[in-house]
Amino acid sequence: MKSKKHIIFDFDGVIIDSFQTALSVEQITVPELDDETYRILFEGNINKVEGYQNESLKKIKHDEVFWSEYTKRVLRDAQLFPKMQDVITQLSNQYSLSVISSSISSLISDMLSREHLEQYFEEILGNDVHPSKIEKIKMIFDKYDLSPEDCVFVTDTLGDIREGNQVGVGSIGVTWGFHSVEVLAQGNPFRLINHPDQLIETISDYFVVKK
Repeated sequence: MKSKKHIIFDFDGVIIDSFQTALSVEQITVPELDDETYRILFEGNINKVEGYQNESLKKIKHDEVFWSEYTKRVLRDAQLFPKMQDVITQLSNQYSLSVISSSISSLISDMLSREHLEQYFEEILGNDVHPSKIEKIKMIFDKYDLSPEDCVFVTDTLGDIREGNQVGVGSIGVTWGFHSVEVLAQGNPFRLINHPDQLIETISDYFVVKK
């Protein structure tokens, strides 16, 4: 029998390896954009580019043209991180799972379906549902009658950790995605891990602490 505890997964950089794919699409309209500058965008909410002083970041637009090209390239090029399929399958036996992402819901569903994982997720809430992960986390609270202590956010970006913190949801930072250990640590996550195999034990530890 599953516990009431709920795991919220980010998608890009946690479940799928998509950083270079995303960067390549951004560079179609912002050719001068480099890796280091692009990673800065994920220190906050990616939809709020007007808050940055960097001119390259201000030029980024996540419009229909971007999502069309991004979807095509992700489905063609992106792969699951090693062991992630097994980890998700095992976690689904004990917990309820959702995806909250700045990608679009249809792409997430298509990618998870291709990898035979979609059935393990109760909710897939992308950028088309709401641009704020704070609001999407609240949707999970309301729909499933959950408190912040019932949930944990598995993410690879400082911006996500910060949004989780604003609604009282602790995070597990994964270092195989968009942000480095040093950047993730600024958000004070519960723990930083270096491999998907560590997720099961770390999530168990998190909920023990939150009892």
